[in-house]
Amino acid sequence: TVIRPIGDNFSFLFYDAEKKNWFTKLRYAKDGNAWKFDNIDDVTINGKSALKVGDYGIGGQKGAAVNNFDERLAGGFYQCRTSNFPNLPFNGGDCTATLLAYPSNSSYWKVEQLAVVNSKTPRIYYRTDSKDDGKQNWYEVITTANASADIVGALPAVKTVVNNTPTYMVGSHVVFKDAIGDQRLMPFRRDELPFGWYFRNGDNYLLSSPQGKALNGLSANYKNDHRITIKTINGQQYINVPTAFSADGRGFFDRAVDGASRQVGSVEDDAIREIWGHFDSGVVDNHTLYTRGAFQGTNAIYPQNGAFEPKKDWWAWGYDFYASRVVPTANENRPLNIGMTPVIYLGV
Repeated sequence: TVIRPIGDNFSFLFYDAEKKNWFTKLRYAKDGNAWKFDNIDDVTINGKSALKVGDYGIGGQKGAAVNNFDERLAGGFYQCRTSNFPNLPFNGGDCTATLLAYPSNSSYWKVEQLAVVNSKTPRIYYRTDSKDDGKQNWYEVITTANASADIVGALPAVKTVVNNTPTYMVGSHVVFKDAIGDQRLMPFRRDELPFGWYFRNGDNYLLSSPQGKALNGLSANYKNDHRITIKTINGQQYINVPTAFSADGRGFFDRAVDGASRQVGSVEDDAIREIWGHFDSGVVDNHTLYTRGAFQGTNAIYPQNGAFEPKKDWWAWGYDFYASRVVPTANENRPLNIGMTPVIYLGV
């Protein structure tokens, strides 16, 4: 062993008799004021290895190699792919990833982080690692790249302020789960309805479609009250939206119900209040004394040859009643109204 000075630096050199060669083991470099261990695999201080370049992936571009990611890994970062973790809630295929294992002051618990590059979009997941219970479930970190209503549990919105009034936009549409199943009349044509609203005409949608899933997700009472049923058509399952039309094509008017004597979705047929009237037959004179209700007597219009001819050859008279002689009539009872499109909100 020799100590060899080189300028302001010096090295500890060892001679390998087998290889007949000198090797530097420890070198002091004045530039940087650093001790450098050349050709050394491990350095220990008080019996513990000191960190070196490459230990646990430190300073390496690929991270430390690992054979089994189910092991309780020591601290550091490790090169991997998403396919190394079958229980990862990730559907972006087999993507490049880096596992970071964070040491803790507990010998039983620690935390692991998985950084994923999914088509240049980063995704970050965390899980706990238990000495007794093993690896726990992964949880994705919420970022601006992946925030959604399903992950956040609310609507991630972009805030804009117009005339000192904040407005929140969710993409180009505002979708609100609590309104799914809402029914109303809208001032839009059936082919120009806003996003999420559908014409309430009884149409069928595939049960597996977004519309079908929204309809099937409504309560059993709702589906029963509004006659929403699942049926098989050409070997596939369908489910229908409610209808706002009767069998003859007329649109229903909405009316409040008390939920006891009459329930939501029940249909009442067309009807009017009773109109009654009476007049006595054979009356010629003093009509006002022989009518009731909708009829009113007036002065008698005597037939030809007088009122009471003994030979009874006067004309016979009858009565016709036509409401259309005095009021507008149709094949239904209706008030003055304006046409609107009946719709249901499904949010998809």
